[in-house]
Amino acid sequence: MIEDFFRAYAERYTPHRPGRWCYEDGCFFKGLADLYCATGEAWYLDRLTEQVNRWVGPDGAIAGYDPQEYCLDDVNAGKVLFLLRDRTGDRRYEAALRLQRDQLRDQPRTHETNFWHKKGYPWQVWLDGVYMALPLLVRYGLDYGEQDAVEDAFRQIGNVRRLMRDGATGLYFHGYDESRRMAWADPETGLSGVFWSRAIGWYAMALVDIIALLPENHLHRGIYAQILADLCRHLLPWQRRSGLWMQVADQPERDGNYEESSASAMFAYSFLKGHRLGVLDRETAERGRAAFGGIVARCLVDGRMTGICRSAGLGPLEGRDGNRDGSFAYYIGEPVVADDPKGVGPLMMAAAELAKA
Repeated sequence: MIEDFFRAYAERYTPHRPGRWCYEDGCFFKGLADLYCATGEAWYLDRLTEQVNRWVGPDGAIAGYDPQEYCLDDVNAGKVLFLLRDRTGDRRYEAALRLQRDQLRDQPRTHETNFWHKKGYPWQVWLDGVYMALPLLVRYGLDYGEQDAVEDAFRQIGNVRRLMRDGATGLYFHGYDESRRMAWADPETGLSGVFWSRAIGWYAMALVDIIALLPENHLHRGIYAQILADLCRHLLPWQRRSGLWMQVADQPERDGNYEESSASAMFAYSFLKGHRLGVLDRETAERGRAAFGGIVARCLVDGRMTGICRSAGLGPLEGRDGNRDGSFAYYIGEPVVADDPKGVGPLMMAAAELAKA
């Protein structure tokens, strides 16, 4: 049943943001890539190639992409270019990868050297951006002999752990404002207010994807593994009997909170992949299986994946109503939708891990 869902979803998929190379499409691309690598079925690679070639021209130019916006979200879709480069030998993908890497060379940074989430969000680090950019940065560094890129990502992850991890719960806050100027930022710590599950899911996926890239004897691999294991250990108590996590992870009893499927898929993927890589224990993997099963049982309704928070961010957003103040009320008030690639893509990735297992 789940394979039928993925194939039907891929057949009807249209760009999430017409005219823009975007991270949402990148989640779907990554799901297709992982399923191809897990199953060897050319159908997934064919669909991936068709989708990416809508955007990447023969010369490697990426339609709908402006690197001078310095938006980390716009790097996420580039992760699948490595696979297409290797499988096809087409030079367009290498040229497109250089564009994505070049954005990161000039990306504005905090004084602690972390990337700004985007030029329009100065001095801000979001967990979302850790996932969007750092696995690509590490892969590029490894493939093209840029050791400074590998070290750069390692420093940034270290800063995130030091600055954004809550000592009492072991969970991570969605955002950090080094300037302390944003209304959502705590004036003392610069941190946003609650533990949004999908933000933590982005971070968990970033960690496990970077671990997968590093050789087993790499100096950084064990440290990344410790950070991931610590995070997963502190996520487990908040998993519901259904196998899912709540929209706001640590406040399950508050009115309006709900079981959110995209974050749950991200945790399922991270737990299963971490166990396959030998850095998470069997119990954690079983919790990942339970999350996957809970999503299939509760959230796949009439051929659609339900229970996905449409989006959530921090601070003013041009052209959009509402106060993105980082409060509990804000996160639970965002619309809940079906078939968003931020949910389906990670579910595809989790399914690929089950196939590999």
